[in-house]
Amino acid sequence: MQYIELEFVGKHSQAQMRKTWKPAASATLVLITGKLIFASEKNGCSEGNGLLVDVGVQSEVVIVGGRETVVDERKVKDGFLWFRSFSNLREETSVGLSLGIVKRMKWKKERAGWLVGNEKKVRVKRAEEYGGLGEWKKFGCYLLTERFILKRMNGNLILTHDFKHTHQTRSKWE
Repeated sequence: MQYIELEFVGKHSQAQMRKTWKPAASATLVLITGKLIFASEKNGCSEGNGLLVDVGVQSEVVIVGGRETVVDERKVKDGFLWFRSFSNLREETSVGLSLGIVKRMKWKKERAGWLVGNEKKVRVKRAEEYGGLGEWKKFGCYLLTERFILKRMNGNLILTHDFKHTHQTRSKWE
């Protein structure tokens, strides 16, 4: 499920915000920040109908040039917040975003219930119990993720900014 909730159009660029459900943990191997965080596929040896989800996720992720960025919110220059990403060859790509746009995006997310904090990584911990008939084979836990997409007027992607609502989860049992 994905839909556009908000769109800004300026003289040289446009921004959209989309809402989707993204996996926080899944029955298959899930990697977040480079380490295995959760895997659950019931085999014949497993007992019980419950499990514990304990996952560390980043509450905000900004992508520039197909790579996650480094953001230092203390380094604001001339009214712009700068996002930097690095290639494997250590080539740097930088994008400056007006503080007005950054503040407007965060304000919009706070109004929608996004939890603001100084922590970049948040722990999602839940006990889940299977209530269906028969036995479960796979389990997935999903976070509501809202994405702002900033594009040039010619359609080229500039950056994406994901806000993960760590307090809004959904579970799927198979």
